Amino acid sequence: LIHKSPAATFIFSGNRNRLVNPAAEALTGYDSKELLKMDFWQIVHPDYQPMIRQRGQARQRGVKIPPRYELKIVRKDGTERWLEYCGAPIKYRGKMAIIGTAIDITKRKLAEEQLGLKLNPLRLVHETTVASMSTLDLTGILEVFLDKLDAVLPCPTVTAIRVLDMATGALNAKALRHLDEKEWERWVSQNGFGPARDVRDTKSPVYIEDARNDPDTRYPHFFRQLGLVSYLGLPLICGDAVLGDMSFFTKEKHFFTAEEVNVYQSLASHAAMAVHN
Repeated sequence: LIHKSPAATFIFSGNRNRLVNPAAEALTGYDSKELLKMDFWQIVHPDYQPMIRQRGQARQRGVKIPPRYELKIVRKDGTERWLEYCGAPIKYRGKMAIIGTAIDITKRKLAEEQLGLKLNPLRLVHETTVASMSTLDLTGILEVFLDKLDAVLPCPTVTAIRVLDMATGALNAKALRHLDEKEWERWVSQNGFGPARDVRDTKSPVYIEDARNDPDTRYPHFFRQLGLVSYLGLPLICGDAVLGDMSFFTKEKHFFTAEEVNVYQSLASHAAMAVHN
């Protein structure tokens, strides 16, 4: 029955594998001769080896161990697989042994990971919206937005939210992160020329991978002096009106993915509503 089972099956006693079935060979990429020369934890990913070794040895001593858990292995070809493993003590050839069965759950784990990536941005938007309800002060609300953003940004980043003064046309920084306000005012004009103007004129995101050397950068010395590299600018739009912008200045080169831009633009839209109200 073990040899006909579609689930990978291993029997080990002491530290050594004693019996494996064809499904185990197919799952691991090793043939039975190779597997029977290995300790039972050898195919396990290094991150999980201590746990699997301890549990396998403890179960043989009669210690009650959770029968089912997930782990990762490294196949003979070097690829990794996620497994759901179930083990139980048995007698094999008169000695205490462990029989374990495993099924490949790699596709499920990858699907869960992708779902998590999709849910995290939604959670960020939700948490930011809820947190901003705790204050009616505009600056306080925008500070909340930058606090939440700071926790998920992929690298050290200077962030700024500027609001357009409709009477004068000046862009005033209402919230800043990781840059002193005086330092900001020293380098950045309230007129918002260069890429920032493009953000407002096109009502679209503008991304520059290396703003230190890009000809469209209005103030390259600002980036070089402060050790900033990549730039992402997003418009604050409410209805058809542009109310300001949200800017990201990374301290290392970073390629902003379409997914990242969509999430940050969603936050910028919420910030625009706060400005409008």
